[in-house]
Amino acid sequence: CAPIFYCQWIYQCDSASVAYFGNGTKLTVLERSIAEPHVKILEPVADKSNEFVTLVCLATDFYPDHIELTWEINKKKTTDKAKSDYRAVQSNNKTYSISSRLRVSRNVWCNADNVFTCVAKFYNDTDRVIYVTDHVSGKGQLNKNVKSTKFAYILLLCKSCLYGLIILFLIWKLKHSFRKQS
Repeated sequence: CAPIFYCQWIYQCDSASVAYFGNGTKLTVLERSIAEPHVKILEPVADKSNEFVTLVCLATDFYPDHIELTWEINKKKTTDKAKSDYRAVQSNNKTYSISSRLRVSRNVWCNADNVFTCVAKFYNDTDRVIYVTDHVSGKGQLNKNVKSTKFAYILLLCKSCLYGLIILFLIWKLKHSFRKQS
């Protein structure tokens, strides 16, 4: 069975033009070598006033733009509260970038047992699909770290106060001994 190729004539001679055939078949003419994506999850900014947090996954520096981003929580695919960009954006160096967002409750995020994974399914060849991932763990240990940091800060503050009192005592003692000598 030999593949059948169809041609579409585009009136504009624009290298950014994309040709679609039938129900979503996309033709891409490669202008450069294939480059696999770099995937990175950006953790949410600490905002205790909100009951939800949003994790952002960035896939960057890939070519061509045949990519799909999905989210997993504890190795189970989740589509609830996950949104990806409609399409990848091309930069000046002809590579692409795309982002996806996952919104979870603060309770889910603060559970240290939860692992959040962003999966980039990249079509780099007609016969080959690769998966590039990044993951972060829930920040349940953040509360423990904050408590231990507060304890260390209070301990250092008390230690500084004690040193200050010792120095004040020594100064008072020194002044008192000078008065006796005079």
